[in-house]
Amino acid sequence: MIIQTDTPQYHDVEPQLLNKFFLRHLDRIYCAKSHLVERLQESNISTRFKDLHRAVNKTCKDVNSQIARMNRIYVLLGSKASMQYCDGLVAMVEDAFLSIHQQQDSEFLRNLSILAYLHEIESVEIASFNILLLAASHLPDKQVAQLIKENLDEANEDCELVMLITKKYLNP
Repeated sequence: MIIQTDTPQYHDVEPQLLNKFFLRHLDRIYCAKSHLVERLQESNISTRFKDLHRAVNKTCKDVNSQIARMNRIYVLLGSKASMQYCDGLVAMVEDAFLSIHQQQDSEFLRNLSILAYLHEIESVEIASFNILLLAASHLPDKQVAQLIKENLDEANEDCELVMLITKKYLNP
């Protein structure tokens, strides 16, 4: 049995409302990425697990590239990054980050906590970039969608890398 739903079409959404939605969600992911770079650099994570060290370095490098792309998007849209609507997301990623420091007595669990932190952030980023990509397709400047697509592709690659390293770490 197929259930038909009456799905409304919102092709006539006011451009200002869509722009506001887009910027608010871009701000949230910008906050998460800024948090990631700041916290990973400040923690100076040391580990004997070289794959994890490489993943952290690659993630920081990729996130800096993604932040640069987001800064270009803000310029294209005549806006600036705002931290006004970021408290909930920052609290979530901060909680994941703090779990790393709760495992100081066990290098194995600390490394696993780092991998979990990276995976949680990448998962949130992928979900956010997917929504932003759909919304960007309705914005006048098509360069915005291209920049979001590049960030999404990079986030997908980083997520796959983190999962691969986690599997390797748990199943040597």
